[in-house]
Amino acid sequence: MTSKTNEELQTENSQLTLKLNILNQNFDKLSEEHKIIQTKLQLEKGKKSDKCKKCDKNLDNVLDVKKIRNNKKSTSRLYKCDNCEKEFDEEWKLRAHMKTHKNFKCEKCEKTFANLDIKKKHVLISHENVKLYC
Repeated sequence: MTSKTNEELQTENSQLTLKLNILNQNFDKLSEEHKIIQTKLQLEKGKKSDKCKKCDKNLDNVLDVKKIRNNKKSTSRLYKCDNCEKEFDEEWKLRAHMKTHKNFKCEKCEKTFANLDIKKKHVLISHENVKLYC
């Protein structure tokens, strides 16, 4: 009985790992093709096509879903800023953007700042003589 060296076992393990990765990739491709075929069969049987929740387009197969997900123009520009007309594809992005329109006024010199942190630094440096940097 011959026993394998540690190096031979590592090589064999690497080869098996590579083969497993290739099998997983092939499985993923087959799984995607299976989904497409299933969707087409459902459509042929008279099942209504689904609609995209964001843009109301008909989704006739899995490829259409992917196209809509990948196409930023079809799902973006849903939330518009009332102050500057910028548009965002998600509400949280608009809310974050709206904070840039707030003006933070310095109580000591009446300067205004778009960002609260910048206003705080201004107060420390200009009015409280704090040196933030060497």
